[in-house]
This record gives sequence, C-alpha cells and structure tokens, in this order.
Amino acid sequence: MQPEILLLDEITSNLDEKSIDRLYKMIVKYLPQTTVISIVHRTAELQYYDEVVRLPENM
Repeated sequence: MQPEILLLDEITSNLDEKSIDRLYKMIVKYLPQTTVISIVHRTAELQYYDEVVRLPENM
C-alpha cells in the first residue's frame, strides 16, 4: 500500500540512533511518493526531513 500521507507521532521515541536511521531509510525506500508529517522531539531527526515547522514552546 502506498499512502499519500503518513502521519507519525513520536514514532522513534523508544529507538536508538541506529534504529532511527534504519527506520527513515526504509520510509524513503518503500514510500518514496508519500508525504510524511511527523512530530519529533529530537532535533537530530530533523535531518531526515525536507521541510520543518517549529511550533512555539509556550502554546
């Protein structure tokens, strides 16, 4: 199945760095045409995204 949009909410919260890298590589490989919208808290993960929207901390 090739969804148009994939919504992820802290999907990597319990993963180590190696597993995080593998996960994102699999998303790119198997879902190349899918728009991924994700909530992340680790700034290191931002490298895997083309566009980033930051929300204010005091919302």
